[in-house]
Amino acid sequence: MISFLNKDNDDKDAKNTQQGPIAKGDIIFLIVIAVVGIGIYLYSTRVKDVSYEQFDACIAAYQADQLLEAQKCFDEARELHFINDSLDNLIYIHTSKLNDIEIAERSLFSKMEEYSAGNKTTVMQKILQGLPEKLYFLSPAQMDSISGWKSTFLTPESTNDSTTATPGDALAADSAAPKE
Repeated sequence: MISFLNKDNDDKDAKNTQQGPIAKGDIIFLIVIAVVGIGIYLYSTRVKDVSYEQFDACIAAYQADQLLEAQKCFDEARELHFINDSLDNLIYIHTSKLNDIEIAERSLFSKMEEYSAGNKTTVMQKILQGLPEKLYFLSPAQMDSISGWKSTFLTPESTNDSTTATPGDALAADSAAPKE
């Protein structure tokens, strides 16, 4: 037991008061407790700093339109040792947005495959005209297919069309059309 906490020795061992109220073992014990406390504090602040740095890198990639890197970064951020509620919510929100973009791109590509196989030229032209310049989640082979479709379905007359339709408009118009 720690000597300065031992209350029974006050009256019985009046002769042993030469050591003082705190013995060497007590001092070593207190130093160990202080070092462990400081170590835990330094470790926890370092873990928090690493988590915030990782999260800042994820946000920077997201804002720089590097969505593949941002998606990987947010997936890694879920495994960090320190995530408070607000960081967890932001990770969830950004991951959800990235997943929605990925699903939309893959769905659009599968519809484009279907329309090109069905030779729906008008719909393909509208989709290809409204297609963004950069698609993030498609493979290089899929991007090559899109380039091929552009050369096949887009003619100089169709690219000079004054109406700019989005891929969503073309899909909506096709779904509203009667099925053959």
